[in-house]
Amino acid sequence: MEMSIRTKALNFLHVLIKQPLIYAIKSPDTELYDFGFGQPVEVLNQQGKQKIIGTYTLHALCRFKVICRNCEHKVDKYYEDTPCEKFHSEINRLIGLKVRRVELSNKNDLWLDFGNYWVVFATFENGEESWRVFTSNIDIPHLVASDSWLHFSE
Repeated sequence: MEMSIRTKALNFLHVLIKQPLIYAIKSPDTELYDFGFGQPVEVLNQQGKQKIIGTYTLHALCRFKVICRNCEHKVDKYYEDTPCEKFHSEINRLIGLKVRRVELSNKNDLWLDFGNYWVVFATFENGEESWRVFTSNIDIPHLVASDSWLHFSE
């Protein structure tokens, strides 16, 4: 019996478990959020220049929230228009924390458990790409998600 795409996706996402968050960046001119996990890896960007990325990368276009589990009703929400400065000042508390668990909701919302914090990436409800996870090894396919589909892209 062939493994479902959901099971394959969760197996792929489990590589994030025990990996530290090493950076989180909000693009100043787009709605893209870039999260790096694992160890720093040197790669060439599209212009042929050296760039440092994480062993694993999460690109999020969708809204997400950081839930503080030990705080009384503390939830920080991030949108497409969240100012970079606000995002960077608040997300720094997660840098260095390791992913403890990874889950997918029925509509492919991505849940990352950092112990005292949950980060929840809420997929768009329009069938459009919401987030993707890939490795620094370009030969390995990456996972792309929307609310209605999961796809491994080459």
